[in-house]
Amino acid sequence: FRRDERRMTDAVGRAWAGGLALVVAAGGIAGYTSSGSVKSLTAGLGSGFLLVVAAAINFIPLALFVSLILCVVFGIRLAKTGKMIPSGIMLLICGVSVVAFGLVVFAKKTIEKNAHTD
Repeated sequence: FRRDERRMTDAVGRAWAGGLALVVAAGGIAGYTSSGSVKSLTAGLGSGFLLVVAAAINFIPLALFVSLILCVVFGIRLAKTGKMIPSGIMLLICGVSVVAFGLVVFAKKTIEKNAHTD
């Protein structure tokens, strides 16, 4: 039963990291195509790459860290521009991702702790 819990937790974390990687990379590409922003392209593809790595090696704390950094970046951008698109939406998506990855990390620790006490 514990093995199934661990697999499900891993699957949720990996799927979320992969989905966020697609969103972030697509945002970077959109920023480049709409305004020629090389900074957006580099940041989007770089962040997306790190999230794919986190999903591939099942290291969700990396995805949590990347999401936290993106929250800070998009929070600053939203404060400067006041524009909900794209900064506000990305802040919301990354904030939800921080919560999701935090729950996955917490669940994995709890499952491991309970496995040792049984």
